[in-house]
Amino acid sequence: MLINLPGEIELSCPSCRRQFVVATSKLHDRRELNCPFCADKFEVYDALPSMLRRRVYQTIRDEVEHRVYNEQRKQGGNFIDEWGPPAEPPTNND
Repeated sequence: MLINLPGEIELSCPSCRRQFVVATSKLHDRRELNCPFCADKFEVYDALPSMLRRRVYQTIRDEVEHRVYNEQRKQGGNFIDEWGPPAEPPTNND
């Protein structure tokens, strides 16, 4: 799945909170980065600014919903039914 991002992104290290700029072309197919200041390893998603993180999350959510919808249509509406009923909540019978 492709998500359109600006040419450069200011990331913030989750450990030391220092910010640095990275060209988005260098993030292609990368899940993790090392902070240039503290050398801690972190996931790119965790370092994104909050508004950009929200945009990425919403794009992924929309794509998953679209795929579930298409699969349900292919299977004639039985796709969700096969997951079964929701689990019953535990009871406190003391």
